[in-house]
Amino acid sequence: MSFNFGQQTTRKVLDLNPTYWWTLNNSKISTVSLTGSTVDSVVSGGSETTTVTGTGWTSTVVNGKRWGYGSVSAGPGRLYNGSLPVAIGNLMSVFCIARIRSTTGTLFGRSYLYDAQSPRVAFSFDSFGANIGAGEMNIHSGQTYGYDSGDTTIGGRINTSTHTICGCYAHYDSTNSFMSWTDAVTNTINADLVNNIPPATASTNTDTEIYINNRNSLDRGNDNVQMAEVIMFCQNDLSTDERNILWDYLHEYYYINAATAP
Repeated sequence: MSFNFGQQTTRKVLDLNPTYWWTLNNSKISTVSLTGSTVDSVVSGGSETTTVTGTGWTSTVVNGKRWGYGSVSAGPGRLYNGSLPVAIGNLMSVFCIARIRSTTGTLFGRSYLYDAQSPRVAFSFDSFGANIGAGEMNIHSGQTYGYDSGDTTIGGRINTSTHTICGCYAHYDSTNSFMSWTDAVTNTINADLVNNIPPATASTNTDTEIYINNRNSLDRGNDNVQMAEVIMFCQNDLSTDERNILWDYLHEYYYINAATAP
């Protein structure tokens, strides 16, 4: 696999050895199958070549980048795989790149970056756990770790422009859970956002299914939350330097014209 100038961060992310890397925007990593604007499937890069299949998951292209979403009104849009070869959940690190169309919590509240159930493993803005309101950011793996902003949003962490391209990183662990968020408009990284921690009991959920951009009940698709990439590192807590490689990747490929995206 060869990379031209400008793709060094792609190579660096690959060197981190992700388990799954689904992207709509890099043909060297993922194979994307489309019917018109509808995403039929995405084959992951990383150590596992694994396909997520689209159902009613449409997409739009903005400034040369494709974003996928399931509409609230149109029903169960999502990408799905029910038998992942490596389980996701506890001890996993994950990096998601999303396009948020509004900072108003009611517009993207309760939406999901991904979900699994039996047992549940999720990264969402849903109201799991004590003090986590719909619209607040959290990760769940048996216990819920999240950011309690007190106002059913993520507390002004998203830029107030109409559209914001963001990345979010999380690590699932019973003693070391971590989340952070960066805004490609302001080019700032918010430090660890876990301020709502459950009782000190083991958080060991893992699952081998995944619903990307929806809940397993298929009622949390939201066209105000548009996904471009999900990069998962199973059984791997990335270091600060390794996390910074992911932020560099986000800003290199998605920063341009983010503030003026329609």
